[in-house]
Amino acid sequence: MDNSFIKDISDSLTTNVHCSSLTIYPNKEIPLEMFLKEIESLDFYKHGDDRGEGWSAVTLYGLSEEKTDHHTKYGIENPTFDWCLEDKAPIITNYFKNNFFKNLKYKRIRIMRLDPYGVIRPHSDNEKNSLLNAINIELGPKTPQWTILTQLGQQNLELWPGRVYLFNNYFYHVLYNHSNEYRYQIIVHAENVNQLKEEFLRSRENYPKGVYIDNQKNIDSAVWFSTGRSKGSACVNLPYIENTLEDFKNKFDKGLFLSGKFSKKVKIKGELMLDYFERWNKGNNQTIETDLFCFWNKQKPEPTTINYYESGKKENIGYWTYTTDALVEYVGKNSNNVDFDIIIGPSTGTNLEHLAITFNCDKMLGFNYNEESNCIHKELRDYFRFSNYDFSGYEEWEKRTQLLCEKYWMDCHTTVNAKSPTRRFFLINPYKFIDKIYNGDYDYLKLDLIKNPEALLPYVKDKKVVINTSNIYGYIDMLNNYTLKELKDSWNRLMEVLKQSEYTYFIGEDIYKVNKRIWINAL
Repeated sequence: MDNSFIKDISDSLTTNVHCSSLTIYPNKEIPLEMFLKEIESLDFYKHGDDRGEGWSAVTLYGLSEEKTDHHTKYGIENPTFDWCLEDKAPIITNYFKNNFFKNLKYKRIRIMRLDPYGVIRPHSDNEKNSLLNAINIELGPKTPQWTILTQLGQQNLELWPGRVYLFNNYFYHVLYNHSNEYRYQIIVHAENVNQLKEEFLRSRENYPKGVYIDNQKNIDSAVWFSTGRSKGSACVNLPYIENTLEDFKNKFDKGLFLSGKFSKKVKIKGELMLDYFERWNKGNNQTIETDLFCFWNKQKPEPTTINYYESGKKENIGYWTYTTDALVEYVGKNSNNVDFDIIIGPSTGTNLEHLAITFNCDKMLGFNYNEESNCIHKELRDYFRFSNYDFSGYEEWEKRTQLLCEKYWMDCHTTVNAKSPTRRFFLINPYKFIDKIYNGDYDYLKLDLIKNPEALLPYVKDKKVVINTSNIYGYIDMLNNYTLKELKDSWNRLMEVLKQSEYTYFIGEDIYKVNKRIWINAL
């Protein structure tokens, strides 16, 4: 059985990601109160003097309890690691020996302490953008302010006592303890963390989802759909792959399993299949089985059937008033590349100006597979550039966008609510936004990026580039128009085009719907 999909999706979910942390669930929950009680009697040793004030640590597993840094800091070439606190912290030691992730081969486990009102200055711990850089465990007892630096400010990391998470310490981060108590966390490094990423990712699943091959040679579309959340967007699941539906029934008590023939978005009674399943899964309902999918419940195994229909090819005729991409750009080690020649992005919404302000660049290229979007984008900006309208807010922007969409027979999407990523755009000073429009150097290109990524080469070759492809490669309806093989081929060709730049900062979803940030040829 070919499980290359599992490796590809696991790699995608953990490497070159637009994600600073990911909650995972160990074999047994952290006994928080017992840990904190045992920690009270431990000795702590000053740590990271050059990075903060009031920071100390003790080693649970490593060189020795007082040696809390990497072995190279002590001039040790061939280190020997062992348990350091078996007598002083038997409960914590036993937990990591037997109850964490049992197959983890530790390199270092440290208990970190931050004094009341202590601070850890902004720093990056790694050259690689990866969620596998470290495993952190927040112990509290008071939740600190943990901030990830971004190009336009900061974003707080959501923490709570007992949270276990993969931490992408490539991004610059800073920590404040605003309380009058010590704050504790545990940092785990392991030799085989890369080999266990599948186990970490599967620890997050509420129920198993997977694909049974069903004598199909090409199961790529079914795998693609099996990774999504209820509305099918984003990649939140690592699917299982089995030969037959019976294999799944024998292995799991409950789950959602797709036939290898599954290739299009499916609706049941007007609802997306995944939404319908989420409601079905909340109760002890009868197994549902069709030729394309199975809602499996071992307690009620006798299957009933249900009517469904597959969505056909869908033409997207929408124009977005604002940027809805998650354009929060974290600061990492490669952010020393600050000089850019051109911003490239879809000619819809406000993503070009957002990125042009973020990266201080006036040259912009808008592309779209339909000419209407290019026309709306250009005419909207020309209206504000050449009229006497005093731009101080976005009401007229919305009105003009609506009028132009009516002119070109396009659906106008104006999303303004607290859940929408639009809210991030509003953090931009409106005067900076209109100033970028006044002074911007715009160009437009009619382009189907999937079919012809090479058309970008004249704009990219030997240039310093920021490119946003948004969700073009991960859009839920994309597999109604292309095969996954075609999407993979196009993605690889685009990466080859971008390699001909001097350097590129890439923003967008990959073919598995994972939000990526990739530096290409970074200095």
